[in-house]
Amino acid sequence: NLIKKKNKLHHTDLLNHKNIKVIEYKTVNLPFTNFEWPIPLNPLIIFKIKNLFKKNDIIHSWTYFYPISLITSIISKLKRKSKFITTLDTIPTQTFSLGEKIDKLFIKFNRTLGNWILKQADQITVYSKSIKIRNSKVIPSGIKPLTKINTNKFFKNKFKNKKIITFIGLINPRKGIETLIEIAKEVDAIFLVVGDNPTNKKLIKKY
Repeated sequence: NLIKKKNKLHHTDLLNHKNIKVIEYKTVNLPFTNFEWPIPLNPLIIFKIKNLFKKNDIIHSWTYFYPISLITSIISKLKRKSKFITTLDTIPTQTFSLGEKIDKLFIKFNRTLGNWILKQADQITVYSKSIKIRNSKVIPSGIKPLTKINTNKFFKNKFKNKKIITFIGLINPRKGIETLIEIAKEVDAIFLVVGDNPTNKKLIKKY
């Protein structure tokens, strides 16, 4: 696992396991966007990744558009001993928008370098059929689907004869939370928002 530990997140405790070794590296994010795009600051991370390819049978990379994804793909091209798997839960411009200008850049990236990065993977896995990637395998999120939702009695009593619409997810612009808020102003229903953003508490206060 190649991660930068900054704040304690929901998965932090899971990493404290004897079979997990965490390699930290410092990053900086682009200042003009809310989208997470961590750029490694230490070039030595290249040698650490090369070493991982030497010692492991399977290398799993998260998404394809981070700078670290490009580095890992180049090394996988040169070091074919390990099986290389890439997993993604989204494709910018296909599943969400980052704004007109950045979307145009991503369209060009997806057709060129992004396409090349994905081709280096021996296997591509995605979270949903809505993510259109050729020859990819769908592995749903590790959450048991709800076949029946029992609304809490508190809400049933408080909002009698009202429809209740619930949003569950990361509080982030790319999840469409702003659109949901605008819709809530026009629809005669109760909207419940369940979620968090551990890395950006300001967004929680904003919404």
